[in-house]
Amino acid sequence: MYVMNCMAERSSRARLIRAVQCAPDPGTALAVIRYEVEPELESLAKPEDREALYRAMLKHLARSAIPGTTLKKKDLYGGLASFWLVFMSCLPVVVPFLIFSRPTLALRVSNFLLIAMLFVVGKRWAAYASTNRLVAGLAMVAIGLLLVGVAVLLGG
Repeated sequence: MYVMNCMAERSSRARLIRAVQCAPDPGTALAVIRYEVEPELESLAKPEDREALYRAMLKHLARSAIPGTTLKKKDLYGGLASFWLVFMSCLPVVVPFLIFSRPTLALRVSNFLLIAMLFVVGKRWAAYASTNRLVAGLAMVAIGLLLVGVAVLLGG
């Protein structure tokens, strides 16, 4: 998924450059840029500042080479790093099944570890998002408990 996303992002940039370069006139090219960029900049800059930025982007994109959208080595390295992050984050959940001989006990310990990890992730996300850490951690715990409850009701 990571590799596919990298290629899709490059493809999106290539489509924007191609659309700007193939536009019949500068007004149409500016409209293409406006459509692509406006939602992200609307709350960050005044309309006249955004328009100046669009014109600067037009000058740059009009003479830019269209980037290739093929697979790159850095995409594979990023995908490999993502795989190891996911694998290592799932490893603590598997350990109880290797330690305990009773599957039900192992499952409950695994659920506890998952919910504890959700609390930590919620707190870390809250620090990044500049919001209340305890509330975010507890919200993640509540979601985890709800999911475990649904799994138990379904026989898990």
